[in-house]
Amino acid sequence: MKHSLKISLFISSLILVVLLAGCGSSEDIPSAPFDLNRSSVLNIPYSISSSRSFAFNKAAIEKQLGKSDTSRSMKSYSYEIRNVSDGSKIVVIYNENRYVSDTWRLTHLLNPELFKDIKSGESSVNDVKKIDPYFLILEHSPTQEEAESEHRLDDNGVLIITYKKNKKDWIVDSIEHIEQDPSGFMSKLLPEDVKMLMP
Repeated sequence: MKHSLKISLFISSLILVVLLAGCGSSEDIPSAPFDLNRSSVLNIPYSISSSRSFAFNKAAIEKQLGKSDTSRSMKSYSYEIRNVSDGSKIVVIYNENRYVSDTWRLTHLLNPELFKDIKSGESSVNDVKKIDPYFLILEHSPTQEEAESEHRLDDNGVLIITYKKNKKDWIVDSIEHIEQDPSGFMSKLLPEDVKMLMP
């Protein structure tokens, strides 16, 4: 599976729209040119979000998404949890400099068994969306007609699904279950918060 992706300018712009606008000094946070709110946040694969050349600061997050419902400070990082009206939660993890290192939206961590009926060559992106409505499908490039999505699991793993274009629809091409989530998402949360995110 290809993990080194060529992200087009369109995808880069989409990442900016989906996550948050504004970075740099908290004294000078630019206004977003769109109405960003908690309901518009979608999940970008960690392989992409961790390699971005920009980072959102804590002040920009609060300006766009409002105050957090839960805030935790650890030794070298912190995180916040925000509740969304549809029952989902947005978890934002910051590094020691108060810049975003990870963002994830979920109702709960997903059990791998939920994906047992997703079949290569048969299931579509809409079938995956019924299981995990908050993922963002990212195209490898506009010409390759290949894409991928990421889904964090309750076994501390992650599911990477790749797709190929079939006419106007995205069809599942491969499913990879990585036993250890590279983002370390669950390990960064306190046990009581992990419990809150379990099915």
